[in-house]
Amino acid sequence: GPADIATKDAAFILAYAIIMLNTDQHSPQVKSRMKIEHFARNLRNVNDGQDFRAGFLADVYNAIRDREIVFPEEHEGEAGFEFAWREVSAGDSQIGPWASTRGITAEYDRCLLAETWPRLLQALARILTHFNSDQTLRLALSGLHALVASAAHYGLAACVNEAICLLASISGLTNSALHADLSSPQVLFKSYNRYLLLDPESPTSALGIVAEGFAGTEQLAKLQEQEDASVQLTQAALEFGKDYRGQIAFVALIQLALQFPSEIGRQGWQDFLDVVRVAANADLLPRSLLAAQDLLVDNMWVPRISTLQAMDAAQQRIRARLLRAQAGNQAAQQGGGLLSAISSFWGGGGGSSSSGSYSGGGTSSQSPNGRKHELRWRASPDILVSLASRSKVAVQASGIEIIRGLTDKLDSSLPVFLSVLS
Repeated sequence: GPADIATKDAAFILAYAIIMLNTDQHSPQVKSRMKIEHFARNLRNVNDGQDFRAGFLADVYNAIRDREIVFPEEHEGEAGFEFAWREVSAGDSQIGPWASTRGITAEYDRCLLAETWPRLLQALARILTHFNSDQTLRLALSGLHALVASAAHYGLAACVNEAICLLASISGLTNSALHADLSSPQVLFKSYNRYLLLDPESPTSALGIVAEGFAGTEQLAKLQEQEDASVQLTQAALEFGKDYRGQIAFVALIQLALQFPSEIGRQGWQDFLDVVRVAANADLLPRSLLAAQDLLVDNMWVPRISTLQAMDAAQQRIRARLLRAQAGNQAAQQGGGLLSAISSFWGGGGGSSSSGSYSGGGTSSQSPNGRKHELRWRASPDILVSLASRSKVAVQASGIEIIRGLTDKLDSSLPVFLSVLS
C-alpha cells in the first residue's frame, strides 16, 4: 500500500475514519463540522504505534471535505446526480474541455452547438433512461430543455427532432409490444361497488343494449354515460400507469411540442403524433380533447374503440335481422305463411338473445360464440382501474388539451404538420 500507511490494521482504521469524516462533512444533520485537528487527533498512534504524517492527513481531509464520497446505494439527491453524471461522462474519452463562447459571434456558437449536440443528447438520454430519482430526472430534463431551446434558436431541427424521438421512446407508448390489444381492449363496468368485465359486442351488455336499442342524439348521450361509468383497459395504459419515468417523459414531450412547434420537422411530428395516437387508442386523452364539432348533433365526441365495436356489432345484428325478415317475406309469398316468416325473423326461435350474455357477477362475460372471456391480467380489477386512472392523470397533467390550438403556433412548419396528419 501507500508509504504513509504502515500496516493493514492502520489502513482499516483510516478507512473507517474516512467514512466517518465523509458523513460529518456532508450530512445535513451535522451542525458542527469536524476540523482537521480533530481528524488528526482521532488517528493518533494507530499507524503501527506512530502518527500518520500531517501532510498526508491534510490531503485526505481536504479531499473528503471538497468532494463527498457517494456509495452505490446512495445514488439519490444532488450528490447522487453528480456521481451519476461523472459515471456517464467517464466512458467518453473524446470529450475535451468546455469552451467558452463569451464575446464570440453567434455563428461560432451555432457551429459549436451543431458539433456537440449529439454528444450532449446522448449523455442526457443515458441519464433519463437509467436513473429514477426526482432530482436526477429534474436536472436531466432541465438540461434537455436548455439544449432544445438552444437548438431551436439556431435552427438545428435535427436536434429538436431527436429530442422529440427520445422522449417519445422513453414514454413507452411507442413500444409496439404493448399495442397488440389496442384494437381489442377490455372494459370494466362498475356495478354495485364492484367492477365487472363487459363484452362490448354482446347484445345484452350495457353497451350493446344502448347501441342497439337507441338512436340519434339519445344513443350518443347514453353511450357517453356508459363510457363515464366504465374503464377501458389496454396493456399500453397499464404499463404507462406503472412507469413514472415514462409519465415524466410524456409531460416533457408535450411541453416541448407546445413551446417549439415551428422548429419541429417532419420526423419529430411523426413521433409526436404516434404517441398521441396510442394515447387516444388507449383512452388516455381528456374528454375535452375528444369533443368534435357537428352542426347536426350536439355534444359530439370521438368514442372509444370499445364503444365503436359495440355500435358496429349492433349494426351487424340489426342488418342480420333485416336480411332474415326479407328472407321470411319471400318464404311467406311462396306459401310458407305468417308463422314461417316470424320464425325466420327471430332466427329459428333463438333470436339475438342467444348470441351472448352479460355476467352480473364476477369478472367474466360470455362472447357471441360461447367462449368465456376473462381478464387478461392477474391483478384485481381495482388495481387495474387504479393504474388506468393514473395514466389518465399523467396525460391530463401534461397540458395536452392545448394542442387543439397548436396549428395557430406552427407558422412556417404548418405544411409539414399537415402532411404528417395526411
